[in-house]
Amino acid sequence: MNRNPSAPRQATDLIGGMARRVLCPGSTGTILAGHSRAIYLCSEVGDVLWLASGDAPMHRRGLRVSVPLPRPQPGSTYRVEHGMLLLGSAAAVDLGRAWVWEPPRLASWSDHVGPRVRPSDQLRLLPTPKGFGALLPPLLGYAAGTPFPARIPERDRVLTSAYPSICGVARACQQEDLGSLLHHAADLVGLGGGLTPSGDDYIGGVLFGLAMLQEAGVLLSWCSPEELASFIQVSKARTNQISAALLGDHAAGHAAETLHRFAVAFLMGLPGQAAYRAADDLTQMGQSTGWDLLTGAWTAMALVPYDALPIRRRADALATAATI
Repeated sequence: MNRNPSAPRQATDLIGGMARRVLCPGSTGTILAGHSRAIYLCSEVGDVLWLASGDAPMHRRGLRVSVPLPRPQPGSTYRVEHGMLLLGSAAAVDLGRAWVWEPPRLASWSDHVGPRVRPSDQLRLLPTPKGFGALLPPLLGYAAGTPFPARIPERDRVLTSAYPSICGVARACQQEDLGSLLHHAADLVGLGGGLTPSGDDYIGGVLFGLAMLQEAGVLLSWCSPEELASFIQVSKARTNQISAALLGDHAAGHAAETLHRFAVAFLMGLPGQAAYRAADDLTQMGQSTGWDLLTGAWTAMALVPYDALPIRRRADALATAATI
């Protein structure tokens, strides 16, 4: 593909660590899809990436520009040369000036332990939930010891279809039963419309929550990496390429910036205002994606049994809280 000197040039503000590695000089791939908020790419070896505009949450697969996105033709090719991401004749994106984004991590824990913190009260203050967020009330009740209602008042077909499986996932988290969790999760993969179905986002949130608990120092010996890897592999046939890539990322502890911030706020027991802001920011993602992810991550982080978490050194805690 020849470089088009007339293609509009744009500069990338931020680039995720994975996107930086994949978009190396000479690399090529295909443009999968595009809309006003994102352009999705697939490298020649099958890595999914995307270019987003404005204040879209960062991700290890993402690149962000501050100007409106071009509209390249789906199915056309991209190429990286001379530090530029060439999207056919639609645009040339300068990669050289971008800051590499890395997510906040739950690292540098001290030997001190503290009481378990469940900032669920902050979730009750959020605006009217969307998607699977509508199932937070019975989940919150279950965490408090109230049995799940036999039925939910929701008339949404996807929610009523998902409800038994979500109850099963929640019980499996509390019972530390990965086999049961993945059995119920399989019924949710691909459920719902959109680029990332609600079922995928919810299960992705659950798997991400498990990964964050382990990063925080909780020993989850019942979470077999081999079983999780098998589940992710089988799930690829039940959903689309982009959503499958994200599901695998979530299981490995990689997510959008807003979900990382919510996990940090939850597991560190940050003050109410910081916890609320992290949750509220997450719910702004997509039509219902943020709510679906939040509900899934909360399911794992609130219901998996553990007595205490290591607590960060005060200096680390304050530094992380200041970025949320």
